[in-house]
Amino acid sequence: MVDNQLLYFVEVDGIGRLLALDVTLNEESGNTQLTFFDTNRGRIFYGEIIEQSASGFTFRSEHGQIKRFRVATVKEFNHEWRNIWVEGSLPAFQTDSELHAWYRKTFLELG
Repeated sequence: MVDNQLLYFVEVDGIGRLLALDVTLNEESGNTQLTFFDTNRGRIFYGEIIEQSASGFTFRSEHGQIKRFRVATVKEFNHEWRNIWVEGSLPAFQTDSELHAWYRKTFLELG
């Protein structure tokens, strides 16, 4: 199940990678509505969940674009994101919870 308190790694076919906060899924007129904040702006898409697991889900938009969401971990963040995909200096996170909380506080102004 999706938890809007968590930070997600997202891989978007044909586009690249991004981070997602405040992820929500809602049913609307027979479609699934996906909303999230990508550290720059809010996003909204319509489509369907095509896979779901404890660590994330895969969403296919109404235009056929595939977005893979995975719960962010400190281990992967430090290895694959910190120096490649993220700009600026960041604290040294010790736990996944610290990573998620820092992003929520910094980008959504929530504690």
